[in-house]
Amino acid sequence: MSPSLQDMAAVRRRVAEISVSVTAPRKVVTITVGQHGQITDLQFPTSAYLGLSPADLATTVMRTLRQAQAQARERVATLMAPVVPPHFDLSGPQPVEAEEPDESGIFRKLIR
Repeated sequence: MSPSLQDMAAVRRRVAEISVSVTAPRKVVTITVGQHGQITDLQFPTSAYLGLSPADLATTVMRTLRQAQAQARERVATLMAPVVPPHFDLSGPQPVEAEEPDESGIFRKLIR
């Protein structure tokens, strides 16, 4: 049985409300993302970030962001599963975790 328009509208509303927050170890940074993985809030809840080098802070922020985005993708996939065809891949491309921060552009300026 295919989902009704009402079912699909309800899922759409629930997906639009998705908000995921992830806090890095030692409470260095807390990042909140919306249903598309876009940053909706970024906080430094403690002064722990002051003890990090710019490169380590960049790595921590990016790692925390990727974790929040992955959790948001999982929530979207879970909510959408009942209204999409079987075997439809909702996960999309997975980001690649870099070993080192990207030292080009703005990060290079911070490191110097």
